[in-house]
Amino acid sequence: QLLFPQHQAELGLTEQDCKEMQKELKNSRTKPDWGNLSHYAMCLKLFFPQHQAELGLTEQDWQEIQKELKNYRTKSNWAGFSHYARRLGLLFPQRQAELGLTEQDWQEIQKELECYRVAQEWNNFSTYAMHLKLLFPQHQAELGLAEQDWQEMQKRLEYYCIRKDWWYFSSQALNMQILAAEQAYINDQGEIVINMRKSKVDLHKGKPPMPVLRNF
Repeated sequence: QLLFPQHQAELGLTEQDCKEMQKELKNSRTKPDWGNLSHYAMCLKLFFPQHQAELGLTEQDWQEIQKELKNYRTKSNWAGFSHYARRLGLLFPQRQAELGLTEQDWQEIQKELECYRVAQEWNNFSTYAMHLKLLFPQHQAELGLAEQDWQEMQKRLEYYCIRKDWWYFSSQALNMQILAAEQAYINDQGEIVINMRKSKVDLHKGKPPMPVLRNF
């Protein structure tokens, strides 16, 4: 949906799909499993925006997911931390200021980013870079992405395509779409706003020049 918004109607998502995901959301709250709850809530918000009012997210949900976020910070699990922070920003957009993201968080996630660059783990690298871009829009110019980084991510994308590994291909493509944007952030409605460039990102040719605004 984010990569091909013009084909959104062709996804074939039904009201039954929505109901089944809502059941999973409720089950996750009952268990409780806050990781699954935040995942299903984010998917429901993205796939069924007409049912946002039915998500039923509560103050308790916010507090519990925030506890998980703080636990990840305490354990220095920056992968979990950045995933939870992104989900909270999308699900509770009016409370983004309460996420409490700090300069220390930015620095620690950047260290992880550099580790993945050195290890040449380009899928993880692109995921961390994407999270940094969305969570710290004020630091987007400081991401320090080089042409070499883009070329290596491109190779990884093409590798997934050749292998027909569409799970990783779609993840890598979305990360690169956001990274190629002039600007990307989560707005007050919980939407990812991508200030895209004039020409679309060619996922097989590198970065295009010039920007255009697209909302998802």
